[in-house]
Parts: sequence; structure tokens; C-alpha cells
Amino acid sequence: MRVYCIIIYYLFKSIDFRHSNREAGIEICKDFQGHEKDITSNLKYFLGDLLKLKPIFRYTKLPKESNADKYAYLMRKDTKNQMKGYVKISLEEVEKFLKK
Repeated sequence: MRVYCIIIYYLFKSIDFRHSNREAGIEICKDFQGHEKDITSNLKYFLGDLLKLKPIFRYTKLPKESNADKYAYLMRKDTKNQMKGYVKISLEEVEKFLKK
């Protein structure tokens, strides 16, 4: 769960929130049932404490035709990383939150 939340942190870090009220509505797919508390706790730290956002969480079952599902499909097919909009995240950036 921690790696999942670290990736979300870097995605949100890449967004410019300077001109917003800093509220971040997040719809999270229920693919990790039973881990909602862990995910919420981790994201409150990453998004709230580190990025100073006000995260609002909503756990839901995303339909197969959702934009998230379509985007995930396109990413799987993009074997040459040619889609625009990817956020570069190095292994070191992820590891710094995993090491104690």
C-alpha cells in the first residue's frame, strides 16, 4: 500500500495548486479492500502533511468504461512510453519513503 500511496503523492506533487483552495478530491478504486484505513492514513501524510493539501477521499468501484480504466488500458499498450503526461518518478524517490 505504501508504494501505491507514494506514486499518488508524486502525481499530486506534479500538479500546480497555487491558485486553488488546496482541496483535493480523490476517488480511489476499491481494488484494495480492507486496506482503506492504511491508504487514507498514508495519503493524509503525503498529501496533507507534505503537500499541504486538504484531501477528501471517496472509495468507490469504478466502472469498466471509466476514464481511469481507459487510461490504464492505453498505458499498458504504450510499450515505448510515447504518451504525453507521464510523471517521471525514479526508484530513489520511491525508496526514500520506504527506508527507515
